[in-house]
Amino acid sequence: MDEQPNWIKVSAKLANGTAIDIIGVKVRIEKETTPDLSSRKDQLEWICSQNSKTDTLIMLGDLNYGPHRTEYLNTKELNWQDIIDMMRHNQILNVAYPKDNFIEDSPYSPYSPFGSSFKNEQIDWLVAKNVRINRDSSYNQLDWSFGRHNTQSFKNGYLVPQGYFIRTDPAYPDHAIFTAEISVPSEEEKTVKK
Repeated sequence: MDEQPNWIKVSAKLANGTAIDIIGVKVRIEKETTPDLSSRKDQLEWICSQNSKTDTLIMLGDLNYGPHRTEYLNTKELNWQDIIDMMRHNQILNVAYPKDNFIEDSPYSPYSPFGSSFKNEQIDWLVAKNVRINRDSSYNQLDWSFGRHNTQSFKNGYLVPQGYFIRTDPAYPDHAIFTAEISVPSEEEKTVKK
């Protein structure tokens, strides 16, 4: 449907008894215009509203929406903060949860490791609800090393800051590999009071 991004949802139960939904998302784009950006926002709003009642959630992928997408449009109607506010309104961003008998506050916004996830941009994000992102972990990165063997720079593609040529021909990945270390509380941990 027009208001939906490309997405896949996997529901699982972890060994610690926690039910979790993992959603991979790619927001569809048309052109770099204000109406297209509005469409991207509608797609994000749709998927957030569909999952607002989910207790433990990870949404990860190509949101095609970030600070750099709205800065150049110079529009007051659409900006990155609108997306964060919409996610908060739909209650899909992190909330405080118990850990080791005390409440640990998780950052209340989408997360992406330092660096670029596509060309020189950062459009891949992790949205978490009742999931702690271990932001100091060395595992958190946008990894371009899969491009180290690409030598055909005459093909369609681009160079990334790490010096690798990334091909964008069909069947070749053109985004960094996004890894992040997370902690998911058990059902017991989520019921512990401060």
